[in-house]
Amino acid sequence: MPWSVWWLVLTLLPGLAQATAPCGRSIQVAYYDLGILYDPATAQGLDRDVVDTLAQRTGCRFMPRFESRVRIWTMLAAGTLDMSVSGIPTPERRQFAEFVPYFWVRNELVTTRRLAQIKPEEFLANPDLRLGVVKSYKHGEAWEPFIEQLRQRGRVDELADTGSLFDQLEANRIAAFPALSLVTLGMAKRYPTRQPMVRLPWFGEQAKVEHGLILSRSRLDPATYKLFQQTISEMRSDGTLKAIFSRYMGNADAEAMLQQ
Repeated sequence: MPWSVWWLVLTLLPGLAQATAPCGRSIQVAYYDLGILYDPATAQGLDRDVVDTLAQRTGCRFMPRFESRVRIWTMLAAGTLDMSVSGIPTPERRQFAEFVPYFWVRNELVTTRRLAQIKPEEFLANPDLRLGVVKSYKHGEAWEPFIEQLRQRGRVDELADTGSLFDQLEANRIAAFPALSLVTLGMAKRYPTRQPMVRLPWFGEQAKVEHGLILSRSRLDPATYKLFQQTISEMRSDGTLKAIFSRYMGNADAEAMLQQ
């Protein structure tokens, strides 16, 4: 074969290999601080394990990065980030992202012992009680109207992350905040409070909130979305997701996370 032909083959091969490789290129995946889901101090957590297993099964390459939750949604909406994790779909978010669900949970109220018996209507009626929430977070169909009522009364503090909620609760600047039970368990170890925390199962009758991989519509193609959807479905049916969840919590709680 003439040298000119060999040169052409050698020049084109890297590009052809990348084009035919799973996912086509490395995918930027952003994680945020969320208890056992992801701990930035160790760069480990349930979400990281899910993505690492996804990489092993698909052959796709992921480039992890740590960001705030607010910045992640801003970048996804702007088309400057490929992917994130534990995302809650909404009609607005579906305009710029596809979602691949992998667990379902409810939020609970985290407060202190002095409010251990309080009910939602009692919280609303007391003008001295403030609620903390993480900015941009969605809490579920029953939680959102409750939070909006407090917001209209100027009684909601929007903070950057879950750690700030623990700090504000400890300082008595807020009376309570909603959080996922699996988040509370993990964050409480990193943000110990002098006041014993109480977890109240408010709005337990509401449907669970779906959490999934968040895939940019503008940066990832439909084939990648289908590949991830199929792989996550297989990980759920063959017990892999339950095994991952069980590493961070009991088997019963892990099983409950897989039930819609």
